Amino acid sequence: MKPKGKQSVRSAIEEIYPTLPRKFSTLGLTATVARMICRPEVFPDTVLRKARELKEEGKINFVNIDKARSIYMKID
Repeated sequence: MKPKGKQSVRSAIEEIYPTLPRKFSTLGLTATVARMICRPEVFPDTVLRKARELKEEGKINFVNIDKARSIYMKID
């Protein structure tokens, strides 16, 4: 695994996802990923794009439950 400072957004999401609450927001996920990879400038769109890629691969599963507030819910 890469050192924390060099960790990718994608691998950070994979590591963080199991610890997320059942309902989570884009901003909360982005802030957690940014802290983990030591990149405060990471964009929410990048985090969501990588999360959708992981979802397509079946590694994580979630649905958007409030589009206006960017709230998602994990599906077991």
